[in-house]
Amino acid sequence: SSKDFRHLKAMVYSQPELAHALLDKLAQSVTSYLNAQIRHGAQAVQIFDTWGGALSAEAYQQYVPVWVVTDLDASGLRRRGGGSSSTASADEGGESEEEAEARREERRRVIANNKAWASAETVRREWLTGFVARKTAPKGAEALICEAVVTGHHSLSKAMDHRHPMLFTLLGIDVPTGYYGAGHDECHKIATKASAPKAATMTTLAAVVAAWEATTGKHSWRNPTAWDARVLGALVEWGYQPSEVERILLGEEPQPSTETDGDDNAGEASDSAA
Repeated sequence: SSKDFRHLKAMVYSQPELAHALLDKLAQSVTSYLNAQIRHGAQAVQIFDTWGGALSAEAYQQYVPVWVVTDLDASGLRRRGGGSSSTASADEGGESEEEAEARREERRRVIANNKAWASAETVRREWLTGFVARKTAPKGAEALICEAVVTGHHSLSKAMDHRHPMLFTLLGIDVPTGYYGAGHDECHKIATKASAPKAATMTTLAAVVAAWEATTGKHSWRNPTAWDARVLGALVEWGYQPSEVERILLGEEPQPSTETDGDDNAGEASDSAA
């Protein structure tokens, strides 16, 4: 830990998947701990973020709303007496049965979409592995590159600061570790190899797309950004077939699923806190 949260911020910007995995574990642990406190007589509990103000506005939206409880039912936290907010009767000032069912349905949707995102991520990265190996860039690549570079999008800035780890992964190159600036020589080899104009454009596009991919995760469908829509939309134009959950990033709502998840344990519920 540190006074300016520099270690946590470094993880957030350089290893977003690891950061979300850590926060997921913490969310589950906090849920169990607070439920135990409530069972043993706690009159009130409070959850707040101590480092949210140290993040950029976009990073704040990607992390804080996802892992700070905004839905008591979805979080798995329980009211004293053993019931969640949805189990209180209307006469006691609680929700109606229709409202409770709506909350349960939303919880099932979140769990299903989280699972769907994990599957989609595997498929997307396999597709990107082939995409970044192209010899020439597709139509419209220059505009996406220009937007990322000129606006200084944080995903690209972060990737450049940390020597493009996702690009290395997609290219099948071991990600260098062990010292600050690791990967400089490897990045130089990738850049100098692309000496022809077409190859240089494709390599730069690969870096931009890989930088975006490195920032994606389960939080992406919950809090999609304009840049998510921009990059994924470009990939769709270039041949990628998005899954239902990925279409949320494009502003499309997925079709309702007929599958349900009847497991109401707090462990899964904590994964749906959003």
